[in-house]
Amino acid sequence: MTVAKNILLTGLPRVGKTTVIQKILARGKVKYGGFYTQALDPEARRRNFKLVTLEGNNREFSRKELIRRFEVEELLGLDLEELEKSGVEAIRRALVRCQVVVIDEIGRHEALSVPFRQAVEQALDSARPVLASVPLYGTPYIEGLKARADVQVIEVTGETRVLLADRIAQSLRDLTRTPIQQAHLAVSAR
Repeated sequence: MTVAKNILLTGLPRVGKTTVIQKILARGKVKYGGFYTQALDPEARRRNFKLVTLEGNNREFSRKELIRRFEVEELLGLDLEELEKSGVEAIRRALVRCQVVVIDEIGRHEALSVPFRQAVEQALDSARPVLASVPLYGTPYIEGLKARADVQVIEVTGETRVLLADRIAQSLRDLTRTPIQQAHLAVSAR
């Protein structure tokens, strides 16, 4: 069975998509680049998040601070400027320097940024595998990403999240070991 080179983790909010990504990263053996997000106060109703780039540069972006500038019903705003500055740049660096691109997350608010969407599509279209997270129920843009032929969508649930990290980490190692992938990565890294 061939595994699609792009893996999108999906699931309900707070089910553990980022935790699965962090466990995959901890298994190493592949050079990862990109970013993941981490809640600074997981119990707060309006949460602030830290964007953690895999090069070690941490930037905070806040849903709380932008509530005054961007509020539609219960949706909270997101600092798209910081996402575009740090997140997009982390994706672009990963495309040049790494074997696997990590994007946590491609959400409703993030998808409002044209530069972010362009970076996501560039990563998905590249020869490098992508590990990303998306909401279980997304916008038409997100649903379009899930429907791509080169994407495998994996739902994270309370029952599956314990077993997924090992399986996905092995799939990513296998994807980076194929002769065609290795040759393309070597050429594009020059």
